[in-house]
Amino acid sequence: MRFPVWRRWQVNAAKGLTYTQGFTNLLRHDTQVVLISEIRNLELAKLVMQAGHTAQLVFSTIHSATTEGAVDRLLDMGVESYVLFNAVKAVQAQRLVPRNCPFCREIYQPEPYVLERAGQVVDTENAVWRRGVGMRPLRWNRKSRGGW
Repeated sequence: MRFPVWRRWQVNAAKGLTYTQGFTNLLRHDTQVVLISEIRNLELAKLVMQAGHTAQLVFSTIHSATTEGAVDRLLDMGVESYVLFNAVKAVQAQRLVPRNCPFCREIYQPEPYVLERAGQVVDTENAVWRRGVGMRPLRWNRKSRGGW
C-alpha cells in the first residue's frame, strides 16, 4: 500500500544514514506530523523537542513503566526541564496484558467483589478464569513440549 504523503526510510549506518541523521533530514522538510519509533539518546531527544517547538506534531515511544517515568527518563537523558515542559503536550502509558504459561496455569473462580470492582458483567456460570501459579525449573525446553 502506498500513501503519497508518507515517507519512510531504512537506517543504514554504512551509508551514513543513522537514526538521528534521518530525523535531522526530516526536519528540513515541511512536515506537519512526524512518527518516530523510539527516543533512544540525548541527541535525538533534543531534536524531537526542537520539532515540538516548531509546531510539528511528533509521536514517539520511550521505554518506561509509567507516564511519570517517561518524563523522568527524558530528564535523565539530559533534556532541560524548561525545554521538555514547553514541547511535550501529552504522555500516555500502556501496560500489556501478560499471558499465562500454558504449562503452569490453573483454573480458578475470582471473588465476586473483584468482578464488581473491575466493572465487568460476566456470566460466571460459563466463564473460565485462569491464572499462572509459577513452576519449578524444567528439564525440557519449549520445543520438546510443542512450543507455546
